[in-house]
Amino acid sequence: MGKFNDLDLENWRECEVNTDSLWLIGERDKSGKHKNVYHGNFIPQIPQKLIPRYTKRNDGVFEPDRGSGMTVFVCIVYC
Repeated sequence: MGKFNDLDLENWRECEVNTDSLWLIGERDKSGKHKNVYHGNFIPQIPQKLIPRYTKRNDGVFEPDRGSGMTVFVCIVYC
């Protein structure tokens, strides 16, 4: 069975993705760009969990909404 970041169109169903899991995220990360008070942005912990799970290092991440730039920031800092 492949790892999450080894997904492709041929083997994506073979990976165990637990959709019943609950992410326990404590307080919102308020460091760096995360201290933004704009209420339309999502908490940075969401892309911090999803990007490493579904991408490989140096992959491109398509972010059509770009909004406050949270996804771009997380990619630069954590990926």
